[in-house]
Amino acid sequence: MMFSSAKIRCLFLSALLCHSLFCDEQRLFRHYIGGMEAGDMAVTLSDTHTYTTNRLKIERRGSVVQQTLVQNITKDSNGAIQANWSVSLSSLPQKGEARWLPADPNKLHISILGGKGSSISIDSDVLLWPPDADKAMRKAAQEMIPLQLTSFTYPFSAVSRLVLLPEKPDPIGIFAGAIRFVGTLSEGSSTSQVTCWICPAEGQIKQVSTQGGLIIITQRKEIPPPSDTSGQEFFEWTLCRLPHIPFLSWRNEIRVKGLPDLPAGLQKVQVDAGEYILNRADPPNEKNSKQLPIRLRAKPDPEDERYLADSPLLGINDLAITGLIARLNINPLATRWDICCKVNTFVFEFIRNKGLDVGFATALEVARNPSGDCTEHTVLAVALLRRLGVPARATFGWAGTDDSNEIILGLHAWVEAKIGQDWIPLDPTFDQAPAGTFRVPLSNSDLSSIAEINWGTGAIPVLSNIALVITVSPLTISENEINIDDINLRLLTGKWICSDGKYFILHPQLGNIIVSGSSRRIDPPDSKLIRVPGMTSVRFSKSATRLAIDCGKNRWLYLEGLTEVSAMRLLKVLKISYTNV
Repeated sequence: MMFSSAKIRCLFLSALLCHSLFCDEQRLFRHYIGGMEAGDMAVTLSDTHTYTTNRLKIERRGSVVQQTLVQNITKDSNGAIQANWSVSLSSLPQKGEARWLPADPNKLHISILGGKGSSISIDSDVLLWPPDADKAMRKAAQEMIPLQLTSFTYPFSAVSRLVLLPEKPDPIGIFAGAIRFVGTLSEGSSTSQVTCWICPAEGQIKQVSTQGGLIIITQRKEIPPPSDTSGQEFFEWTLCRLPHIPFLSWRNEIRVKGLPDLPAGLQKVQVDAGEYILNRADPPNEKNSKQLPIRLRAKPDPEDERYLADSPLLGINDLAITGLIARLNINPLATRWDICCKVNTFVFEFIRNKGLDVGFATALEVARNPSGDCTEHTVLAVALLRRLGVPARATFGWAGTDDSNEIILGLHAWVEAKIGQDWIPLDPTFDQAPAGTFRVPLSNSDLSSIAEINWGTGAIPVLSNIALVITVSPLTISENEINIDDINLRLLTGKWICSDGKYFILHPQLGNIIVSGSSRRIDPPDSKLIRVPGMTSVRFSKSATRLAIDCGKNRWLYLEGLTEVSAMRLLKVLKISYTNV
């Protein structure tokens, strides 16, 4: 999961707000997230140019993700402004440029390397030249007056608004003239509480912002680090850990209490303040399941064009993507849904190295180096679907995963494909088509550029600060069978046992067998496919001593502590049936 981009936009905003006097002397800053050092920034400012290098370093469960922004802005003698930038979210940088002309003051011309150029409208109060913001800040500190700044963040094509009120003189170390201001920093629908220290002679020297309870600090290198550096890893701030609920990910409906107000959606229904019912996504109906992809050179609906377009993040016509299309070997008569299911499974199996050490790679990077987490699965799947004529987009939000001890809700990315008039969620990270029940979409993106990557979490508390209550309808258990919503698990020999919230099969010859249900396909390298009449997919792993049975609708039944021989014996006495299908 690409958690760092949820906050990197906030840190990159600091590049516009933390400047020094008009001299080519470099100023150095440090970033801290949750009390832990998380990168640095170097700023050089003069009358004719500004140069910023902003680096973010995030640790995630032993892996380190590094992301970098390099931005150069110049102003010529006629007042024209030229901005060039490079943003590296993974190994390959995304580059762009923008130009503003005094003769056309309400237009900003932007082009992204590998993408199409565009012009956007700019209000007259938006500051495109960072020294203007610096001047306004130093004046506010000198006169102890309120400050309102509207600035533009070039790499993300975003307008940010800073509103500050002077509070009191508050010297920090060598910065004896510092004035403390309090207020808000807004970008789109995201608003953060912010405290700034500004010197009349030095400009801004420190900024402390709070997003959903997560404290983010950018300050001059000369200022001592925060006294409390005992915070947890940034990764942990993005997680909500919940008590284990057996077979939670199998459920067709999950009730969640304690969430903030969220955008409306098909798979979530608000029933009370902070309380939602999450529903399992249905596959396309009979009519829509027959819909064919948009063929090459065919004219798509105007509303679908942006979800079929190429972009620097995708590269759908590159030879690397062409090679993967050949490996997919799609039937010429395949429907959109057929293509979705095949691409979903292909991406899951293609990316074998499912690590956390990749920031946000492009589809081409993933095609050439198949590693990464949910964002890499998502961009590659979107690229393949678009190349094959299926409108597709990325969705960002929260998703729950389960293991034997706890439920974890965390930031996640997945795919939505348009079939009929519906957007069907797919999750190639877990090989789910449609995606599982326990997910909360917050935003979606056409992936046209980095500017369109928005997790939608700015005004929402970080997950580690949320107290959630999860409830589901009770499952029924008897000695020889369990009913979980529409699925029945029956034993011809042996009996079911529930102890301390965990389930076992007690078999007279095989002994105790640990049983769990998951929405994830866990596929060790030595997994062996076993063909069993009446079952879709059965796999056995000798190294994990585990039998995995696909029960449909992203429901995997895991039985542990088995040899291959005992697994075959168990399959003869375990019967799976369905109701309301």
